[in-house]
Order: sequence, then C-alpha cells, then structure tokens
Amino acid sequence: SSRRRAASVRDLRNSGNIGYGGQRMWRRLVHAVIAERTWLFLALLGVFSALVALAIDACVHYLYVGTTALIAVLGGEQSVLGLGLFAAVALVSATIAALSVDIGSRNAAGSGIPEMKCILSGVTVAKYLSLRTLAAKVVGIVGGLNSGLFIGKEGPYVHISSIIAEQLLRRCGPLFAPLAKDENLKQQLLAAACAVGVSTSFGATVGGVLFSVEVTSNFYLVENLWKGFFAAACGTLAVRGIGVFSLLALFSGEVSLKYILGWELIVFAALGSLGGAIGAVFIKLLRVLVSFVRRHSTSLGSRFGFYTRVLVVAVVISMLTYPFPILRNNNFGGVSTRDDDAVNYLIQGTSLPDMTHPLHVLPDLAFLPIIFVLKFIFTLVSIGFLEVPCGVYTPIFVIGAIAGRFVGEVVKLAAPSITDATAYAIVGAAAVAAGGTHTISTAIIVVELTGQIRLLLPVLVAVLFAVAVARFLDRHSVYDVMLEQKGLPHMKALRNARLGRLRAADVMRKIVDAAEEASDDDDDSAGSSDAVVHRATARAASLPPLPYLTTASTFADAIKILRGEHDAQLIPVVESTENMVFLGAANRAALHRVLADFSLDGYVAVTESLPDDGDGSDGGRGQTARLLATPLPLVFTATAAHAPVQRALLVDPTVFQLVKQTPLYKLYYIFSMVGLSNAFITSRGRLVGVVTKKDLIARSHG
Repeated sequence: SSRRRAASVRDLRNSGNIGYGGQRMWRRLVHAVIAERTWLFLALLGVFSALVALAIDACVHYLYVGTTALIAVLGGEQSVLGLGLFAAVALVSATIAALSVDIGSRNAAGSGIPEMKCILSGVTVAKYLSLRTLAAKVVGIVGGLNSGLFIGKEGPYVHISSIIAEQLLRRCGPLFAPLAKDENLKQQLLAAACAVGVSTSFGATVGGVLFSVEVTSNFYLVENLWKGFFAAACGTLAVRGIGVFSLLALFSGEVSLKYILGWELIVFAALGSLGGAIGAVFIKLLRVLVSFVRRHSTSLGSRFGFYTRVLVVAVVISMLTYPFPILRNNNFGGVSTRDDDAVNYLIQGTSLPDMTHPLHVLPDLAFLPIIFVLKFIFTLVSIGFLEVPCGVYTPIFVIGAIAGRFVGEVVKLAAPSITDATAYAIVGAAAVAAGGTHTISTAIIVVELTGQIRLLLPVLVAVLFAVAVARFLDRHSVYDVMLEQKGLPHMKALRNARLGRLRAADVMRKIVDAAEEASDDDDDSAGSSDAVVHRATARAASLPPLPYLTTASTFADAIKILRGEHDAQLIPVVESTENMVFLGAANRAALHRVLADFSLDGYVAVTESLPDDGDGSDGGRGQTARLLATPLPLVFTATAAHAPVQRALLVDPTVFQLVKQTPLYKLYYIFSMVGLSNAFITSRGRLVGVVTKKDLIARSHG
C-alpha cells in the first residue's frame, strides 16, 4: 500500500496539478542565481546606475525645455524678459547646486573620478560613498547643469555608480554579504561601478569601460575587465529597453566622412598636436586657478565666499552666453533640445552663421575663435573656481570640436578638394579631450558613437599625437589637478631618474637604532655618496620611529603605544627586543577592542600615570595594576574566524613584508598595484622598519 501511495503522489506531482516540478525548477533557479552573486550584483549595479543617470538627464532636459517655453511666452529670445528669466533660472539652479554641497555633503563637490582613483588605490575617504552624499550629488549635478555652468557629467556619474555599488553591498543583507567581506573583490566591484558610470555618461559601452580603466587605475587586473563590460552592458540594455538612449549619448549627430586618407592624414596629426597643446594649456591654467583658490581659502572658502562664487559666476555666464545658443549647451546630451545641440552643430554640415546668429556682421571664420575663447574661459572658471558637482570631459570635448571645426574651415579654404569640415570637428574634439585627460580610449568612444569605423584611423592618429604632446608639456592630467584641488592623497610618478637608486632602507621609518642597522649589512653603504640618497636618508631619519609589541608585552605596554603620537594603523609584533624576529602585525582597532574587553580602554584617553602593582589592599586599583602587568593574549591568525579563543589580540602573520634592499621603483609599483597602506621592512628576518603609503605620497610630492 505504501508503494501505491508513493506512486500516486509521484504521478500527481508529474501531472503538474500541484506544480511540484515547476516549484522545484524555480527553487533551483533561485539557488543558482544566489550562488552566482557576482553576476547578479553587476546586473543590478548596471541597471540601477543607468536608470539614475537617465533620470538626471531627463530632469535637466525637461527643465531646459520648460525654460525655453517660458521664454517664448515672454516674448522670445530677443526680449529683455527672456534674458531676465534665463538669468533667474541660472541663479536658482546654481543656488540648489551650492546648497547640495553646503548642507547636503561636502563630498558631493567636484568630479568623482579623482576620489575613486584614490579609493581604488587603497586610500580611505570618509563618508564619500554614503547615501547622504548620493542625494547631494544627484541634486547638485541637476542644479549645476541646469544653471548653465560649463560642467560635464562623467565624473558625477562615476561617483553615483560607486555609491550605488557600496550601498548594494551594505544594505542587501545576506545576499551580497560574502562579496562585501572580500576586500579584493569589493575593490573590483567598485572598479566595475566606475566603468558603468563612464559608460552611462558617454552612451558608449566599450569606450566608456576602457576610459574608466585609464583614469581610475594606475594598474588594472585584466581578469576584472569582464565585470566592467558586463555591468555596463546591463545598464545600456536597460536604457535601450526604455527607448530613450539618445538622452545619455555624448552626441547623436550624423558625421559626414568626406576626407582623403593621404596628405590629409598629416593634417589630422597636426590637429592632434594642436589638441594636445590646448589640453596642456588648459591643465596649466586650471592648476594656477586652483592654487589661487587654495591660497585665498580664508576668504573664498567661507560660507559667504562659497555662495558668492557660485552665484556670481552662474549669473555672469548666463548673461554672456544668452546671445549664443551654441554656448548654452554645456552637456549637449540632455541639457538642450536637439536643434541647439552644440556638438551636433559642429559635426554636421550646419553653416557658421546659423550657429551664432547674433554675430552675422562678422566674417564666418571669426565666429569660431570667439566661441572658442568664451568656452575655454567659462569652462576653466566653472571647474577650477567653483566647488559644485561637475565633470570635465564633456566641456573640453566641445572646446576641441570648436577648434577642429575652425581648422577644417581653414583647410577647406586652402584645398578646394575638401568640401566638408565636419570630420575635423570630431577629430579635434577627440584630440583636445585626449590631451586634457591623457586617455587613448577617447578614440574608441568617438568611433563607437559615430558608428563609422573609417573614422578610427584619423581619430587614433590625432589622439596619439595629442597625448604625446600633452604629456611632453605637462605630465599630469586634468584629474591629477582636481586631486590637488581637493587635497586628496595620491602618489605621483617618479620623475627623478636618480630616485631609482633609492631602496626601501632609505625611505622607511626605522624601528631599531641606526647604528644597529648599519652594522647589519655591509652592502647598505653602497651608493651612500649620492646626494639624493643622503637627502632621502635624512628625511626618513626625521620621521618618528614606529612602536612595536613583543610576545612578552603587557597591557600597560599596549596602553603606552596607543597613547603615543604616531598614527600607525598596524602595529608590528616581534618575538623579543633582543632578536627582533618579525612575527606579524596587529590592528590598532583590534588592540582598542581587547583593552575594552578587559575594561582598560579608559586608560588610553587619560594622561595620568598607570597604577603601580601593589598588595591588593587598595581593592580595585591593585587588581587593575596586576592586570596591566599581565602579558597580552596574542593569537596568530589571518582572520577572526580562525581565532581559537575569545578576548585575544589577533596578530596577522601574512602582512606584506619586503627586504630593505628593495628598490624604490618596485615599492611604488607594489603599493599602486596591490593597494597597500604599508609594508614592513625586514633584514634576515629581523624587523628594521616600515614604509607607509603616506610617506611615499609625501615623497612623490616633495
């Protein structure tokens, strides 16, 4: 009977009356999706980031359309009321952008790409990826774009995508908890978020991913590349499914490809060199402006100075650009209507008088230099003088399009065989953008957006010449200047060839006495006659020595270390003071937790002397004194999950350590590639010092 019942139940399930088979299949599918958390996370990241970007572009677009409609009701663009309304909208929008930074979050100011470059290199930027910053960034970029400031959106979109990635890891409970616990994987997911942000900003999936790799990473793991492409593709598919992809595109005009790949290729190379020079000049002037603001931070950095800068610049720009429709289209992807789109004007066959109708009295070729100068100055002021959410790529892309169109018009006059100058506009745009950002991927972005593979060779030639000239004139990109603008820590490239003779021993913070270290290895004196080595050694000697723990260190020793003035987050542990054999490192926060577990954390913050050991007649004070004299409970393990006892100080024996003969250029490579915060220096197994990222950053700037 039991067999018959089992058979009947099996038949009932197979018949589908209770949907058992479908439920089992669905359950397996759910488990498979959960098992592949990385794929699910990347898909959600791409979709959410693209939708937020689309919402921002749509909001700015319809605000502009509404403003244009009101101007038409008030008498058209030629009326004084129209000008007044345009300036009023700019003033209100700029106020919103300023409030988002002042009241919302100071982390919302600026681009987002320089900050993410720091985070991906291992630098912690407090509260940069919080929900409060996300809200401030979204509101700020909408206000900034609608105010008419000459800013872009690629940097803010990178920041927004990175915040979405961070919040998905934090707030999705057990679903993405394993991803958040793996620090290496978390860094890869944040890198993928940067790729999504750039792709949604440009409307170019492949070029956007490659651009994000160039601007956010000194070194990039190839195995992580698929994550960026997959997330960016998911975002692109989501937007295309809605059917409004054109709002996100960098430009949407059809490019006329009437050029000759003979002698004209030389002109494209010259145009690329010109674009690189323009980009380098922009970088140098931006650095001057940033330095000026930092020198006068007392007056300009106050709340009154902050609001005054934003509002005055917004009103002045709106008044001066109102007669020029081509200058009102700062983001040209969603800020304006299609008829007034700046890049589409320049890359299509539109005649010059149609672009700037208030200046019909001037010769045709006089229009473009005037527009170029105004665009250049206004972009420089909007990015370097103000502290609002902003991007830089799209404004300098327009600057390059104007310069390229001018060159094309000149070539068209000089060579009757050339009948169209629009190809020069797109090549010039790519050249200046590449010169300002030092990125080769600009060529891929342009070809991807135009859909014309024939454009690849002239654009690539121009971009290569632009990057070469720009790096010759200024080794730093515009994003490096923006790093300086916000005072973010970053390692510059080693420019002095003599620094290659330096080793880890010349730049480390020492732990043992210099005499002991000098007697340790005879070869340490090699190259000591070099002035660079002498200066480096003297500078390292001026750094405070790093404290350390031994296997016999007591709670009192730990309190004295925490009371010290050093800021080391990892405290080395050696076997004994006599042999200094390196065993591992303990986290400063973990040491605080252990003291709190034994109710000794109160002694860290006070400066009074610790209680001496007594006979216990004074009650609790004597017990505390004996506890302070007790050795610390040390457990050598890489993770807390493997700790065999509770209330123990975990010592990680797997921390990064190098020998003191390691060349300085290798130190830079390792710190940049692995994202280290410090590396302990040993000699024959003995701990002799530590090199921190902070010290390397100070050296690269000095």
